[in-house]
Amino acid sequence: MDAHDEAVEKLGKRYFTTPKKMGAQTAEANINAGLAAANQIVGYLKDGITTYQVNK
Repeated sequence: MDAHDEAVEKLGKRYFTTPKKMGAQTAEANINAGLAAANQIVGYLKDGITTYQVNK
């Protein structure tokens, strides 16, 4: 029994799955996502920008 089957057995309808890969699908997209994340971190550290803050 794999992890998916175990989770379904334990959690029933409370278990939610998504496709394995939900992030950037190409090298260019990965680079762009990395740059965006880095710019957001720098913006927060330098200027206190919290536009993309999670769990406000």
